[in-house]
Amino acid sequence: VHLLSGDERVLHAEAQAQACDEAEFSRRVYVYNYRAHDQFNLPVESLVILGDDSPTWRPTTHVERHDYSETTFTFRPAKLLDWAERKDELREHENPMALFILAHLESMRTRGDDEERARVKLDLLLRLAKRKLDSDEVRTWNRYLGWLLRLPPELETRVRAEAMTLTKETEMEKTVDGMTWPNFISFPERVGRQQGRLEGRLEGLEALLEAKFQQEGVALMPE
Repeated sequence: VHLLSGDERVLHAEAQAQACDEAEFSRRVYVYNYRAHDQFNLPVESLVILGDDSPTWRPTTHVERHDYSETTFTFRPAKLLDWAERKDELREHENPMALFILAHLESMRTRGDDEERARVKLDLLLRLAKRKLDSDEVRTWNRYLGWLLRLPPELETRVRAEAMTLTKETEMEKTVDGMTWPNFISFPERVGRQQGRLEGRLEGLEALLEAKFQQEGVALMPE
């Protein structure tokens, strides 16, 4: 990356979704940091993102001590759980990444409670619809929400239908950046409207397979 000062820096991003052995994880961050430095011969910034549900798991340091040398590597992790008490701030934040963090936190909170998850997902879909995003971005964000907040098919259909109704009531049917609402929610809305049509079902299936299993899922389409 190029900083505003004109300096160059390598950005090493390390995301961990579950708590694991702290010493091994810290060593991993250290290894990738020095490998990046060796590869590019530039300063390396390690951005560590912890998406686990343990309030106490917070690795920060890797230390190696030998007879004649010692290495200490420290990093400051971004703990997504720290935002659990700041959900209102995330809902209103102008950066759409805040909705991703909120969806992640709510996915952990609503485990085993599909009705509450459906309520949360509806709220996030409505907030997403208010963003001025292009069609590709909207499809991407819908996949994120579908991945983080999975629902049984009947609840998913209900949530999408309610989202359509509420956005019409709040005049979100109007054109936003050249797109009307039907294009705005892309694949999920298309699945709802084309339910019963073979073409719509196949498109939906392919998108779901790709979202969950990437190219391995797409390869299953013939079956």
